Amino acid sequence: MSASLFIDNKYTRVYYTIVERAKSRILPDEVYTERHHIIPQSFYRARNKTGWLSGDHNAKKNLVNLTAKEHYICHLLLPKMLEGESKYKMLCAIIRMAYSNQEQRVKIPSRVYERVKIEKAAMHSKLYSGKNNPQYGKKHLEETKEKLRKARAAQVERQGTTMTLEARAKLSVAAKGRVFSQSHKEKIAKANKGKSRSIEVRNAMSKRMTGHTKSEETLQKLRDAASNKPKKQITCPHCNKAGGEPSMRRWHFDNCKALLDK
Repeated sequence: MSASLFIDNKYTRVYYTIVERAKSRILPDEVYTERHHIIPQSFYRARNKTGWLSGDHNAKKNLVNLTAKEHYICHLLLPKMLEGESKYKMLCAIIRMAYSNQEQRVKIPSRVYERVKIEKAAMHSKLYSGKNNPQYGKKHLEETKEKLRKARAAQVERQGTTMTLEARAKLSVAAKGRVFSQSHKEKIAKANKGKSRSIEVRNAMSKRMTGHTKSEETLQKLRDAASNKPKKQITCPHCNKAGGEPSMRRWHFDNCKALLDK
């Protein structure tokens, strides 16, 4: 087994020092250890379509028992020993370790978790955006669409047309404090530009909001937002009344009483 798959740097040397030391020692049975693949599983054809290596990733020579701390350190080292998609996969492996439910595992510090998540997100965007996305230009088959419809229908039957209060509370907590970047906002605006809701969707929204009352806190936020943003003034061609564009579009133009009275 060769280290040639990895970048020749200090991180690779530290990695193999930990591995070789672990392979040559004998630990008491009561010491907690975890099995580690020296060459990651994703390097093998069974796990990777590009097929960098052949053979069994679970071969004895590719396995080593590490303490939880050593295992954590090795996975922190691996992304620094690789590039491209391989590095991305090792960042994903660190994130998976963070969600382990084993009490014996070393807890990943929040600053490390944050750094890995940011780096992983940047690499994901670079590797899988646009034409690099496996779903780019593809459309679901009618058979697939029908499966999705049935799955959604089963979900509605199981939990109703709306989410449970518990589910909504979890989403609220997860989204609280989230701030979209300017580029993210621009992408959303571009994706929605020129789109208009169908009459069915608008009727459904109207029905859902019937009888709904906004809290005083929400009303105050709306007032503050309206007071800080001057509205474009436009004039109705049917009654010649001028006013802010949102209200004028709603109550005049095609909905103007002067037009309806004609």
